[in-house]
Amino acid sequence: MNNDRPFYLTLPSDSSMSWYPDNKVSTYHTHLDPPLLVDHREWQVGLSMITLPDQWQNIEQRDNTIGLRIHPWSPPSDEPEVKICRDRHRIDPSNCFKGVKGDEIKGSIEMETHIKSDDYDSLRHILTVLNTRLNDLWNLPPIYNHLAHKPVRLDPNNKEMTDHEKQEQTEYETREVMRQGAVSRGPFVSFKRDNTNDKVYLKINHVQSLFWFDVLPKIELRLCGPIVSMLGWPGNELLVSLQSIDMTGADSQSLRYFYAHHTPNLQIQYDLFYIYTDIIEPQTVGDVKATLLDVIPSRRLYHRPARIHYLPLKYSRLSSIGLYIRNGMGKAVPFLDGKVVTQLHFRRR
Repeated sequence: MNNDRPFYLTLPSDSSMSWYPDNKVSTYHTHLDPPLLVDHREWQVGLSMITLPDQWQNIEQRDNTIGLRIHPWSPPSDEPEVKICRDRHRIDPSNCFKGVKGDEIKGSIEMETHIKSDDYDSLRHILTVLNTRLNDLWNLPPIYNHLAHKPVRLDPNNKEMTDHEKQEQTEYETREVMRQGAVSRGPFVSFKRDNTNDKVYLKINHVQSLFWFDVLPKIELRLCGPIVSMLGWPGNELLVSLQSIDMTGADSQSLRYFYAHHTPNLQIQYDLFYIYTDIIEPQTVGDVKATLLDVIPSRRLYHRPARIHYLPLKYSRLSSIGLYIRNGMGKAVPFLDGKVVTQLHFRRR
């Protein structure tokens, strides 16, 4: 610079696409022509203004899954073989289903599917999608066939069934009556919201499903990813045995519920945006060093700090400036559309 006066630089996220075609809204570089020449030992920079898009994916498909695992009907002689099938594109993944000895299934069957990427702005929206995907899993052929568990005749040429075969046939027919009763009442299990305490809970929806589950092998529901903490459970994985959910009430008509620990927060991963740049010296942030420029509330789409926080420059010659918008886990914010406009203020120390 030829003078010592402070100055501003305004950096839109779409201004240097010819130089940086891989620029994204939350990760972009701006080309400076001519380069900015300052003495980095004497100059500092701070965030003076930023505008943000108003929508981003608070759930991303690749890291949020829901699955069902059905355990063996009887303990196998060796370790159970688990086959995981992914229904990412909603195709029939029956080729992932492995059978042993004809119709008998050795080991557990596990099916999982992904939650659709979107900006879920209401709890009702996310629970509707979650329950739809869960209901889809119950209807997949590997799950259905494993739960049906038709008895196998040891000697089909013998017209008379053994006592053991008669017992298995009777148990199968009883289970089928229970299954049909459960199917007639709609979805077996759902995530719901309790309006009295505003918490999410997992519910076995009707008595018919409860009785049917009690004669089935162990069934585990597994929810993984940031969606777990968004709904109010701790961590990033929820594993629930449907047969072990506590019963409420004292009579046999009681249903089963499994409550989240906390009230839901759909923006728990994106409550704050962390703005990083590649032109400043790393600063102490917690127990690490990072080139953090500022931290702003996520829902404030236009942000101008009351007082600019200045940081020392790292370079004396700046031919480009990189800006990176991240959540608290260091993950790029998945904006749906729009652009970011960042304004930086430079001054002498």
